[in-house]
Amino acid sequence: HFNIPEWVAAGYDEAFISSYLKSEGDSYNHPNAAIEPRIPGIFQYYSAAEDILANTFAGKMKAQEGADAIAAAWEKLTDQIGRENQIKLYKASLGV
Repeated sequence: HFNIPEWVAAGYDEAFISSYLKSEGDSYNHPNAAIEPRIPGIFQYYSAAEDILANTFAGKMKAQEGADAIAAAWEKLTDQIGRENQIKLYKASLGV
């Protein structure tokens, strides 16, 4: 992922990709880094949250209602995908 010559060979500008990869590296190595959960359905979780957040920011629901709706949507997704398997895969991705 951090191999600049491969990015350049793929058509990216070397100065741009060097800056981009430095930023990515800084993010991954930051003491408060948050890594995207490596579980099935992660983009479904994001999509559900984004839809509800859009309505919240548009004033269609209060902040707590939005938070509760996101939690409910994520619980439903977790049950559909399989809660125990999600927990197992999440722990494995963390090396726990």
